[in-house]
Amino acid sequence: SNLGNNIITVKTNDTMFGSNYSVIDQLGRQVLSGKLDNAITSLDLGLVKTGIYFFQVLYQGEKITKSIIIN
Repeated sequence: SNLGNNIITVKTNDTMFGSNYSVIDQLGRQVLSGKLDNAITSLDLGLVKTGIYFFQVLYQGEKITKSIIIN
């Protein structure tokens, strides 16, 4: 398990403020969620295990997904 300092910084434009986000593991389980309330949002993934995760934002009815790798 990885208990280090894994802070992920997400930069968005003004139109995405208020959009909901989720971080999902490879089994489809949500490990973190929240709202994008600033141009720069910091996500603390220090308690998640090593692996590949997916950052999803629901924006105007569309899911935008990016991969996150935790070493």
